[in-house]
Amino acid sequence: MISIRIKENTDLELQPELKNACKKMLEDDSSLPLHIKGNTLSFDKYTIGSLKIGDYNIEIEPRNSVFTLETIFEMLLYESLNNFDENYLSSGFGDNQSFGVSSITSQFYYECVRLVNFGLTGGFISEVKSGKEVNGRILMDKYHPAYLPIKGVEYVCDRYSVNVTANQIIKSAILKVLKMESRKSVRRDYQLLLKYFSMIDEYKGSLYMLDNISNSFFSANPHYPIALEFAIKILRNMKMKFIHGNISWNAFLHNSNDIYEKYIRKVVAKGLDAYISKWDAPKQIAVLDDGIRKGNKGYIPDILIDYNSLDGSAKAVLDAKNKVFETDKDNIGEILHSADMYQLAFYCDKLKTNLGGLVYPAGSDFRPIQVMIDGSTDFRFVLFSINMREKISVRHRKLCKAIENELLFYIR
Repeated sequence: MISIRIKENTDLELQPELKNACKKMLEDDSSLPLHIKGNTLSFDKYTIGSLKIGDYNIEIEPRNSVFTLETIFEMLLYESLNNFDENYLSSGFGDNQSFGVSSITSQFYYECVRLVNFGLTGGFISEVKSGKEVNGRILMDKYHPAYLPIKGVEYVCDRYSVNVTANQIIKSAILKVLKMESRKSVRRDYQLLLKYFSMIDEYKGSLYMLDNISNSFFSANPHYPIALEFAIKILRNMKMKFIHGNISWNAFLHNSNDIYEKYIRKVVAKGLDAYISKWDAPKQIAVLDDGIRKGNKGYIPDILIDYNSLDGSAKAVLDAKNKVFETDKDNIGEILHSADMYQLAFYCDKLKTNLGGLVYPAGSDFRPIQVMIDGSTDFRFVLFSINMREKISVRHRKLCKAIENELLFYIR
């Protein structure tokens, strides 16, 4: 296996063999976030993850060093789950911070082991039976005295079974991992795990329904939410192609900016006593017209605090900035990019508020930084950071407390 590691937003020069394999892969699935131009492979902006093509394994690492495979998955899980346990420890990753599929499958196995050790949860399934001894509700619309001596009475019998949809989803993810895994030790572990699901069918439903099924499933087993979320990620986001029973390619790719923005919005939504929202679509601010064509220009802030749709105002505006936050620079002014400052000032003006902030990922604890803009004495602009190397519950609490003290305290 030939391993290639590149940073997010970096292009890759392709050898002829790899170039041909990438072209075939795009023919199989044109929705993959990558492009070939000449001998260069480029990815959509902010794409991270892994891509395995034949004998090549390409890993795209985050441009921001504070993000590891562990923190990326913590953010994905936290944003996806309504009942995420903030004391969750993703110890299955261990010291392996590779962004390859192998790390993901190892963590999924770890979560499944915890799940089956606690015990699988099932439910009551209704079956239609017939006989002379009735053990359920009689189906009166199918009752006929002439059938009694032959097949008896049809009735509905409820029986307890672990063959419920949630377990079917997990089993299907296990089978998908077995299809793509070539490591003998991992295959052996997953085959042993599969024995616990021997009485369970594969999931045959729509992938679009997975989230609804997971959110509506109740179990006293606390490991179901995490195991189900990993299973959903594997079934829906892990793409692959088989040729003659062998894997031609597989891909597990995400957008780091999208992950971080959704994560921060969920953190403040749960931690602040305020209504947190984001518009479904950008609001128009301009129309471009060259006499032949017309085009619209819009804007959409990441996080609105107490947005009022009647007058188009908000009490405060936050933007999640997936950029390096280094306060040890000699010139602290280099932390803030001018374009980010202008953007936030514009958002606040349009939303009729004097309170705005940027939220950066960091590797240590830093105090909020107030930005005093020349000529604007009424505008409170604050730079916040969240320590991604700190325990989840602690870093969430610290960020929300800082936003309350440094920003929301000044709401008029």
